Amino acid sequence: MLAHIYLIVARILLILVAVAADASGSAENPRAIEEVLSGKRPAANAAWWGFDDEDASDALQPAINSGAKRVVVPNMGKDWIMRPITLAGNQELVLEKGVVITAERPVQIHVGNADLTNEDLHERTKAATRAFDRAGQIRQGKTQDRLTLAERRMIDALVAQRISSVRADIEKEYDLAANIRELARRKHDFQAWMPAMGVAWCAKACRAKHVPLPSAINESVVDDVIWQYEHPYEGDPAEHRYECTRALGFIGDRKGVPYVLDSLRRGGGHQSWQGIEDLSDPRLLPAIEQRLDFTDQQDALPAISCLGNIGDVAIPALERFLKGNDRALRRSAAEALIRIGSQACLTALRQVAQSGDPDLVPEAQVGILRIQCRAIDRVYRHPRFPPEDELRLWHLAAIAMPGHDQTVRDGKMRARAEEVLVKLGTKAVGVLRLQLANRNHGDTRHGPVYFVTEYAAKILVRIGRPAVPCLIDALCDEQPHARAAAAQALQKITGHAHGADYAAWSTWFLKQTGRS
Repeated sequence: MLAHIYLIVARILLILVAVAADASGSAENPRAIEEVLSGKRPAANAAWWGFDDEDASDALQPAINSGAKRVVVPNMGKDWIMRPITLAGNQELVLEKGVVITAERPVQIHVGNADLTNEDLHERTKAATRAFDRAGQIRQGKTQDRLTLAERRMIDALVAQRISSVRADIEKEYDLAANIRELARRKHDFQAWMPAMGVAWCAKACRAKHVPLPSAINESVVDDVIWQYEHPYEGDPAEHRYECTRALGFIGDRKGVPYVLDSLRRGGGHQSWQGIEDLSDPRLLPAIEQRLDFTDQQDALPAISCLGNIGDVAIPALERFLKGNDRALRRSAAEALIRIGSQACLTALRQVAQSGDPDLVPEAQVGILRIQCRAIDRVYRHPRFPPEDELRLWHLAAIAMPGHDQTVRDGKMRARAEEVLVKLGTKAVGVLRLQLANRNHGDTRHGPVYFVTEYAAKILVRIGRPAVPCLIDALCDEQPHARAAAAQALQKITGHAHGADYAAWSTWFLKQTGRS
């Protein structure tokens, strides 16, 4: 009888030990990490690298890169919010029941394996993405901010006039409707690419002026340009393909990416490389990596811009450009790393900051501060809105800035736009943060007056405490006038005088929010 009781007690103790072990299995565990890296453990738990409910990329990506045959993503009770990640070959990735992976940006998953061709990589990437989607475990853009229906209507009442006016000017300038009619009528003529370029330049102008693409630029136009690419003019097929590639890049439809890649593999041309400047498709990365020995700035600069759009997986390629001899390319690569803005960029930027290069050191230093502010201290998270809401906010801010808008000069409308921005509060700080760095200015006897910056700072002061993180982030801006305006605004809101010292302001803020 006594032996039977001992046996029951022993079983209970084993159960308790198992429960405790299971609970600690999802905690940070440096010793377990060492065993995985040394090959003693065949399986890894992503939480061992430290789960962060605001950005879990720095836990999951190292777990995938650890060489483990099996990586478990445990249910932490919160979403795994991810930047773009790269999957490893010959590895099993297990998502526990209830795990949800949320993309900070539209999801980009790579499958890395040196033994695979680019085509195989692309197919396996698509297969991996489909597998996640079928499981219902990726939520695209869940972390995006959104305007309410009432807020959209309030903004639309102000910005509709400006958007229609700007877009009408663009359509008139490029004679869009006539070009599309010509495109349909003269498909077999070599000069047919001219209308296609009219559409493409219109698309680029719309993007630069923050207006929605005209409804005429739709799938049928992309299909027409693709048709031209597949049936080039026999007299000069290469030139024809290059122009079509540039058109597809400017329009920016994902359907055109395979044709852009094909053109780059054929040797490209200035037009082809210019077409990828605004693209962010990771399928372009291998084509760029094969040409890291660029000898022409006209080709290399758009490629570097594209790498900055692609994100973390493009950092090794950008580091190669940083080591080159061309000053303009080094500067562009540093700007791309700052734009990516993740902790993974810090090593490269610190090397630049220590290089002694007078053109790059100041920019690298402010870039390091910005990453410190956003990715490490997490003082400021730049709002991410759906494209249609970003356009609304951009035009609303443009109307509110004196002398900034060329289509609406109504003082009452400007005052109404300012009131709407103040009413939006936290949702408006992102677009006002961008306006703080605006370089438009008027020259006076006492030097330049950055009127857009000053007015944006004035609106942020009216918003008050919700604008403090945004203003601390502006202390890391590369523009001195933006840093000065942010420091003055912070003093007006908080009553504290730390000047433009980011370290002092961030320490104060983290203490105020209980995170010091």
